[in-house]
Amino acid sequence: MAQGSGFFVSEKGEVITNSHVLKDAERAAVKCPDGSVCKITKIIAEDITSDLVKLQADNEGTKTPWLQLNKGFL
Repeated sequence: MAQGSGFFVSEKGEVITNSHVLKDAERAAVKCPDGSVCKITKIIAEDITSDLVKLQADNEGTKTPWLQLNKGFL
């Protein structure tokens, strides 16, 4: 089991983290500040050169805080 850090970037469950965190992973989940665990359902986008990945987490029913970014950034 590996661990890494990341950020929710939308209230819809989109998460940004480093690509190397998911290398060789068969499944992934996000542990939220309130202790709940959200399953990662898909990879939305990945930039291996920048070591970044955008994921979709199933955060339905949770109130996860998220980092608001400039719309042009993503």
